Amino acid sequence: MNLYGEHINSNTMRKLVLLFLLNLCTVAIAEQMELITTIPVISNDENSSSAAYSFSTDLVALATTITTAPTSTSTSTTTTQNPTNVTGDITEDTTWGMEGSPYYIMNDVNVREGNTLTIEAGVKIFFTSSYRLDIEGNLIAVGDSLNRVEFISSGGGELYFEYTSDNGNNLLDYCRFNNTRLEAYESSVDILDSIFSSKGMEIRGGNFTTYITNNTFMGCSDNVILWSTFPDKYIYATQNEFRNCTPELRGRGETETYVFFSNNTVQGSTHGAVIKGWTHASYNTFRNNTYGVNIDDAYGHVILSHNLIYNNSMGIYVENMGDESSIIYNTITRNNIGIFVNEFIGNYSDNNLYNNFEYSVRTIDIEHVMPGKEIMMLNNWWGIDDRNVIDEYIYDYYDDSDLPEVMYRPYKETFVCKTPLLEPIADSDCDGIVSDFELLHYIELWTQGKVGDFDLLNAIDKWAS
Repeated sequence: MNLYGEHINSNTMRKLVLLFLLNLCTVAIAEQMELITTIPVISNDENSSSAAYSFSTDLVALATTITTAPTSTSTSTTTTQNPTNVTGDITEDTTWGMEGSPYYIMNDVNVREGNTLTIEAGVKIFFTSSYRLDIEGNLIAVGDSLNRVEFISSGGGELYFEYTSDNGNNLLDYCRFNNTRLEAYESSVDILDSIFSSKGMEIRGGNFTTYITNNTFMGCSDNVILWSTFPDKYIYATQNEFRNCTPELRGRGETETYVFFSNNTVQGSTHGAVIKGWTHASYNTFRNNTYGVNIDDAYGHVILSHNLIYNNSMGIYVENMGDESSIIYNTITRNNIGIFVNEFIGNYSDNNLYNNFEYSVRTIDIEHVMPGKEIMMLNNWWGIDDRNVIDEYIYDYYDDSDLPEVMYRPYKETFVCKTPLLEPIADSDCDGIVSDFELLHYIELWTQGKVGDFDLLNAIDKWAS
């Protein structure tokens, strides 16, 4: 028998029939017991060299449910909730639990210095107007993935940390901020596993290192501003997702204090990520923005390295970056313009700058630069070893004599290793050779549709040579 173009022997066919009957029987039993949510199907990968058949793991879970379903009826207990109106200052250690939820903020409420407000999982806090929950002492709000602590506002409510709360004991974990702004003034607040929608936040760090980790920011009407202000007390923003929200990163040059921004995703924003101060941004993905990264008035140290920057109108916009700054080991591709340069200083090297639609680099009339001034962009890979083609994708002095010249020679003749990949490459260790193992792995990626036919043929040619 030939099925989907593949030969099936009799033994395999018998197994298929048995599996199909088992599938039908299981579905019938599940429907009878009203336990089914999705019907598992037999799947065939047409790209495989042999027909491979598998059942959805829903069947395993379903069978487990059927065989282990309890025969007796169980009951659960729930906490009786009585809404609480909050009107006065908090002058002692206080816990808000589910028995008093939801809590309505009826006017400005202040947690006085020396006192801690603890908010338990599942509690909801409603701001009835543009009131502020002001933290002079400390706040510990910890939920879990199923029972978040929620801060909800329809009229501009705000959670605000005063500098007097800066003792390293503030924590927000598994919280949700709906139309509620968060701000900290020279105070350290660790924010983990939380969701922010409609509003941004501003953290001006204090005397303790601040961690902003594994959060989601969505549809912000204002920026997510991260300031590091005190010497050696950094802000670490890692593994966050920004959807139509702009992170604004402001390290402080006077104190040589950095914002470390790594392993984040920024997408769907007008300004992408805005860098206005000493910042190390590495191993991030910037995609589908107007600006991927906007370096603006960031005098001093800016290190932009090992980032994947693609599908933006402008991959990187550079203005006033600072002469000790570097843009290195990035992959910048599929943007309308790769790097839009309004600054001649800094180090642009060891990047993959290729397959950008209009220009890989475009300079503009830099006011404080005399015509003919050079912008150094050495040792980058431009996607091809052809100077004439590379020149076509650089807009500089040779296109307009009022512009500075981009000096790009010498350049890399192959893909720069140690950079993030948008598409897999056959020579994964970048040693100039496609080994047997690398070719087999590349063929596997081809069978999964992750590599094109032309790329596979090139890989085979390199392997054979």
